[in-house]
Amino acid sequence: MKRITILFSLSALLCAVVLYGISVWKKNIPEVDVVSVKTVEYTESVIAGGEIISDGGIFYAEVLVPENRIASVKAGQKAVVSGNAFADNEYSATVEEISSTAVKRVVGTAQSTVIVVKVRLDEPDELVRTGCTAKARIFTAESRDVEVLPYEAIDVDNDGNEFVYVFNSGICVKKEIDTGVEFSGGVEVTDGLGYGDYVILSDSELSDGEYVSISEGE
Repeated sequence: MKRITILFSLSALLCAVVLYGISVWKKNIPEVDVVSVKTVEYTESVIAGGEIISDGGIFYAEVLVPENRIASVKAGQKAVVSGNAFADNEYSATVEEISSTAVKRVVGTAQSTVIVVKVRLDEPDELVRTGCTAKARIFTAESRDVEVLPYEAIDVDNDGNEFVYVFNSGICVKKEIDTGVEFSGGVEVTDGLGYGDYVILSDSELSDGEYVSISEGE
């Protein structure tokens, strides 16, 4: 009976030691937040500045498109025109005329080669006046869905390869990715992530294969 009692006590002590070790181990595991890619609609466009002109009672935004962007601009493409004089209004518009000759113009502080493009405003109102500065966003392709991650989720290794850490059953897994279009709050991920991947956000320095836990509330 005494032997059974001793064995039971030793087993209980061993369990306590193991549980204590596990609790200490868990406390040392980094807590991380996770995010998944966000799907947003994106339309490729060219943005060009210029001014409002009037021709035969029709208002146009006459804008200067840099020569390295003009190949994607075509007559008939839709556009949106905005400007300082228009408050928060934006006007739907259509590309009507593309100059056949490039010209040298000062854009900002440098001289650039540009092509003059006339964009007709579809429904101008009383805020649209000849001589007002204008900006046209010309849509050069059909809309498409893109997958976007926040910038802070992406890192770059010593070889210049972009990568993220993915949460996989409590383990931090490194995945190299390819990126595309940049947005104000993130960047398009074109390759490297699978469906349902949760990407880790952490202020701590992580490593491939490291144990991590998800922060409370996730």
